[in-house]
Amino acid sequence: MPKYCPNCGTELKFQDASFCSDCGYVLKKELSERAKQEDTAREDRSKINITELGNKLEEVVEKIFQTEGFRTERRRRLEGKSGTLSEIDIIANKPGRTIAIECKNYAEPIGIEKVRDFSQKLQDLGYGWRGIFVSYSGFTEGAAQLAQYQNIETWDHDEISEKWLAISIGRGASHRGQSITLEYALALEVGFLQATALQHLNKDKIRVANAELIYHPYFAVGYRFKAQVRDPTKESHKLEDQDTLFIDAIDNHVLNPMPEKGLGILKKALKSVISKKVRAENDRSKKLIHELRQGKPLREYSLNIEDEYTVTKLEPITTPREAIKSCINFVVEKNTTEIEYSPKTKDDTSYSKTIVYVPKGKDISITHEDIVVVPRWSIDFDSFGMNYKKEILAWSGTSLEDTLAYCPEHFRIGALTLLPKKAIAVCEVCGKSLCDDHVKQCPICNKWLCHGHGADCEACRNRFCNKHLTLICPICRGSVCEACATSCPVCGKRYGNNHTVRCDRCGTLVCPTCITTTGLIRKNRICKRCAP
Repeated sequence: MPKYCPNCGTELKFQDASFCSDCGYVLKKELSERAKQEDTAREDRSKINITELGNKLEEVVEKIFQTEGFRTERRRRLEGKSGTLSEIDIIANKPGRTIAIECKNYAEPIGIEKVRDFSQKLQDLGYGWRGIFVSYSGFTEGAAQLAQYQNIETWDHDEISEKWLAISIGRGASHRGQSITLEYALALEVGFLQATALQHLNKDKIRVANAELIYHPYFAVGYRFKAQVRDPTKESHKLEDQDTLFIDAIDNHVLNPMPEKGLGILKKALKSVISKKVRAENDRSKKLIHELRQGKPLREYSLNIEDEYTVTKLEPITTPREAIKSCINFVVEKNTTEIEYSPKTKDDTSYSKTIVYVPKGKDISITHEDIVVVPRWSIDFDSFGMNYKKEILAWSGTSLEDTLAYCPEHFRIGALTLLPKKAIAVCEVCGKSLCDDHVKQCPICNKWLCHGHGADCEACRNRFCNKHLTLICPICRGSVCEACATSCPVCGKRYGNNHTVRCDRCGTLVCPTCITTTGLIRKNRICKRCAP
């Protein structure tokens, strides 16, 4: 084995190393031909999928739904309740299920405005539409929250990659009702019963349509960057950086956010360093990074799988070498720096210039490279034809998504602060998950109803099923329950008792149409029987 890496010239610390810890160059050339072919094939598959996911997002998403048995249409314009035409990127249909899908392939996470616009489209389309927002770069914290408040399911690169691999090269081994062994995985602290627990008052009306425990692999690659740079005046500038990067072992996506850099000359320099999009922080990645930093993987443990759910073990597609290359590219991009210095001139001592320093491979050392497998619950719920999604990290219990939790009818955005209300029950006709302002229980049959599938008594304000509220008050034309209905002793009409008026002469309670009011200052109310 050589003492120095033939690719970057770094002195090798371990003579039996398989690859250079500095640049990731493969050192063991005596690897079997079969092993090299498998390694190349895995890299090619990863690159193909990354390209397809990045450049053909709508196509990929459409194929995913078609594989699941949906009939799809793209770029269709529909007229909503307001008369406005809205374009939907993808419409997916199955008997009893209609999904509107918005696809965005931006360089940065999707913000609140885009989710709000999509939410307004769904509201204008009316009842029966399920919304899914697909963003390969993820969502900002506010956008992810707003999507939950509006019962909109979100897909980021994790879910897109998993679903795409399932139809292109195979998702991985799925298991149900048996025992499996996990290696280098975070412990399963949140079980099936905890993951599917709901706080709704009529949770028996919400069923688990599908539950899956997904074990997703990530690389944890530690690095140390250290350099001393001399500017043209020979002044030395010390640069240092060290951290652990977390890289998706499925699509080689770096979860860590890239610090923002706004200098024009620096942006030009970065283009010559790396062509990948600048990574920006999003809510889901932030939670995953916290899980990966805090959790300690177990060398091995067994899991007994119950019949209520399946377990899917995703196998890494990205190789350790590719992960290390991504790490080095990230470090180079992150630490490319503009250095300001003052030339020593006789005329102007305040004159300053800058140079751009791009880190070299020899300045970056890989301190460790580990595989960490993260368990995640992905649960689909169904309530009277309405579909909901809940995702939970199974080690910490951190919620990634829960479209059942909040009422979509009760929120506002003020100064980018979202003020939601928790849902308490689902409507037992349409399945909407609503708060106590928008769902009420029928006092007769105890059915929970939204405003559109029940009617409020104008007198007591209780909500009733339509079959239990048939009387229309002739005074206000509103609905009245039997308990609040009364008959006028003068005209015989049945009306709501909230309109009753007492005659000042005989004290009889009559309807407003059978009373006469006289007097300008002192009002006198006299029924038709007492009137002269």
